[in-house]
Amino acid sequence: MFFFLIYGISIGTHSSNLLFMPVFIIYIYLTNYKVFLNVKNASLFLIFFLLGISQFLYILIRVSQIPEYSYISPGFNEWLYLITAKQYVHHLVFSISDIPQRILIYLGHFKANYLVLGPIFGIIGIIELFRKNKKILFLLGLMFILNVSFYLNYYVYDVEMMFIPSFLIFSIFIGTGIFAILEFIKNESTHFKENITFKDMKFDIFSISMIFILLMSFLMPLSFYSANTDDIKQINDDKIVDFTFTALKGIPSNSTIITYWHPYTAFKYYQVVENVNPNVKIIAVDDQNLLNTINQNIDNGKLFIVHDISLIGPYYRVTPVLEFSGSETLYKIERY
Repeated sequence: MFFFLIYGISIGTHSSNLLFMPVFIIYIYLTNYKVFLNVKNASLFLIFFLLGISQFLYILIRVSQIPEYSYISPGFNEWLYLITAKQYVHHLVFSISDIPQRILIYLGHFKANYLVLGPIFGIIGIIELFRKNKKILFLLGLMFILNVSFYLNYYVYDVEMMFIPSFLIFSIFIGTGIFAILEFIKNESTHFKENITFKDMKFDIFSISMIFILLMSFLMPLSFYSANTDDIKQINDDKIVDFTFTALKGIPSNSTIITYWHPYTAFKYYQVVENVNPNVKIIAVDDQNLLNTINQNIDNGKLFIVHDISLIGPYYRVTPVLEFSGSETLYKIERY
């Protein structure tokens, strides 16, 4: 029962968890399908699942309380649009010709997470699960394939975040592989001692192997840090925080800022948490909806943009207002 509650909550965390519903249903069917034949059990499962996803109702309550700080306007249709993730549908583009390039992108993120030792331990773990628990391997493997294959066709700038479930699943394979190696070394070292009688040795083969693996486990985070130093430095030196604070503080009250997702988070933090210029309307849009959003807001007063201005074309006058070297530029948008 608690599985269905937690699964419902997870869908509220990210709707992509719906991808895994067929996997869970298949697994339950393979292991204990009779549990669904009991009406009482089935009803309890449904109630706990609905209780988990009932968190979506909080959005309606919150929007009605503070609509100016909400992502959507008050209303049932707007709420339904949000929870069904219709605003992201256009990011899903199935293109067979792009698959090889997208696979390389995924492998690049995979390498950044696991380097060389990770895949070796992971493959050993997969083999171990195939030998001892094919049902678990089927469950995890199908979840891995669904996550990767779906988001290979999902075009967003932060797509690496969408692959996190596959990384977590492969981490389980790695843990299984390390455990299998330890079990093998333990068994072999015991067999070795029984035949060679090394009982008086201060360190047997198993102890030495344990020390080696623990040492490698300690060095792996350092290796990850070394391999991703440039990315870490870029995150720590991110000037977007200073830029958004200065931009938000400097524009007139009751203005509108149209931006994309990365600056949007920083803008909303300063506005909601630090109470910086709370009357400014901040809208996050993707490339496809940029021009339409400008058309909808151009006549509402002072309009500013932090986005790719090449998408606007010759339709409006674009004037730089604030520019941070190595970061973003705030533009004012006006009709000619």
